[in-house]
Amino acid sequence: MSRLLRYFKALQKLSAEDVSYISGFMKTVDIAPGEDWILHGTGAGIACIQTGLIKRFSKESKAASAFYEEGDILVLGFKEHYMKYVAIEQTCIHYIEDDDMIHLCERYPVLNHVGTKLYYVREEDKRIAERQFFNVQSPIERVQRFIWHYPRLASRLPDSELAEYLFISATIVGTARKKRGLRII
Repeated sequence: MSRLLRYFKALQKLSAEDVSYISGFMKTVDIAPGEDWILHGTGAGIACIQTGLIKRFSKESKAASAFYEEGDILVLGFKEHYMKYVAIEQTCIHYIEDDDMIHLCERYPVLNHVGTKLYYVREEDKRIAERQFFNVQSPIERVQRFIWHYPRLASRLPDSELAEYLFISATIVGTARKKRGLRII
């Protein structure tokens, strides 16, 4: 069963008929490492990473603004936002587009504003992360804090990706990993 369907089942008890109905709106995309997946959102479509690892870019930023791995739920655009996702590993995503999500919300009111709530939770997580990682003066401390808070994700990210996210050089990331004894899986 899709992780996205499991998420919906956690919000509301769903019959087999409900699961089948919702599944009819779900789409799947497979993204190879290095490939882009670009979305132009007008509402709050929703997706779940089935397998793999991706990074998100916003229109305003040239650097990755977030990483998503298996089980992460993400909002597909929000009020005219443009989002670009790039696969770091082979990635499979199950998603429901904006218009379809609106249709589902009519039948399942509990799904109303799910995308909006997830968006604001993710933005708050981003603000917390910025305070944790970017208010620290030492680049090595930034890497060490990232590794401490996100050990599984840190073990999957290549030095170059983590360096880009933390706005430091890949050499510094490698040095910090050696100090902590952490290598990429």
